[in-house]
This record gives sequence, structure tokens and C-alpha cells, in this order.
Amino acid sequence: MSEAEAAKQLRSKGDFKFHLIQHIVAWSVFVGVLCVNYWTGNYVDKFVENLPPAHDLVFEYLPSLDLSLIHFWGFVTFLVLAFYAGLRLEGWENVPYALWTFSVLIFVRAIFTTLTPLGLPHDAPVYHQHGVYNYFLKYFDFRGTMFFSGHTSFPFMGFLIYRTPWVKKLCLALSIILACEVLISRLHYSIDVAAAYFIAYGVYRAVGFIFFRVEYQILRYAYKVPETQTATH
Repeated sequence: MSEAEAAKQLRSKGDFKFHLIQHIVAWSVFVGVLCVNYWTGNYVDKFVENLPPAHDLVFEYLPSLDLSLIHFWGFVTFLVLAFYAGLRLEGWENVPYALWTFSVLIFVRAIFTTLTPLGLPHDAPVYHQHGVYNYFLKYFDFRGTMFFSGHTSFPFMGFLIYRTPWVKKLCLALSIILACEVLISRLHYSIDVAAAYFIAYGVYRAVGFIFFRVEYQILRYAYKVPETQTATH
């Protein structure tokens, strides 16, 4: 039995206090990372308009259309789905793992977008006039944060971490739809979309490798699990 499987078994035995502490820590990290994302997004937006656009061969074969409504409402659909699945379907004891995974992905993206600013593609739409952006998404979605695509990577991460079959399928579908949308809308370059899948999968594997091992050791110590039950590699 792997440490990940052992941790999942022990997690169901954890008392309310243990899960509450897990939630407090995970939610605190999640909110902190959102603040980092907000700061880096505003920082990049200040100068990205002055950068020259990059050439993308894929754009020569794709139409250029303003699909802003899909851009906004598709991502809002994912956010609602992610919170509903995490809180109602996956079990509240599994929420910290999801929060940690998304937190690391948001943080990695915040660093990447700051280190690799790219000029906006030609024909990129101006979407500040949309109400859903002005009242909600402007705190999370920034025009100049190009590499890598959050609209592609976050739903794909939902596909990787959630266990409910219909949720996984819907997350994957949203990831593919939004990947196509950001290319057709000229809101991302093809490298932003392609890299999103590889980076998201790398974060998923890295967080899983660390999270479950740390959790297993904490649970084993807290509930006095004999050393003989230590997972084999």
C-alpha cells in the first residue's frame, strides 16, 4: 500500500479537530495565494500593453472571433462546479488537498506570468465592458497574464483531482472548450495553452507526492499507527 492510499484511509479516521486545522491552514494558504495572484496580475498589466505581440503560426489557421462571453461564463461555470464538487461530492475531509493543489498551481502561474510577460496578440478583444468581469473576474483574471493559460489549466486540474466521473468529464470538456476559445479570441498564444496541460500535470504530481506523504506521517503520529504499517514504495 502506498503512502497516498494509507493517508486516504487514515484520513477517514481523523477527528473533527484534525480536519478543522487542515481546513484553516489550507484556506489561509489559498486566500494568501489569491492575494499574490492579484498583486502580480496588476503588476504585469501595468506594462504589458507596451510590449510587441509575438508571432504565432497557429493564428494563421484559426479565425479571430470575440468569444468573451464563453471566456467569462465558461470559467464561472468551472468555479461553481469546483466549489460544489469539492464541498458536496468529494467529502469535506478531502477539500484541503484540492485547496493545496489549486494554490500551488495559482502560485506557479503567478510566478511564470511575472517572469515571462508577453505582448498581447493582435485582435485581442477588450472585455472590460462586460459586467461579469467588472464585478467579479477582474480580481482573478488579468489581461496581461499570458503564460500559461489559467482558463485551460484550472479546469484540467479539476479533471485530475476530482473523483466523481461526471465532474471529471465536465472539467475536461471545459478545459478543452476554453483552450479553443482563448486561441480563437486571441487572448492567449498556442504555447500558453499547450504548456498549461504539462505544467498542471506536473503540479498535480508534485503536490500529490508531497501532500500525501506529509499527511500520512502526521496521521500516523497522531493516531499512533504502528511503524509496520508504513507504506512501501
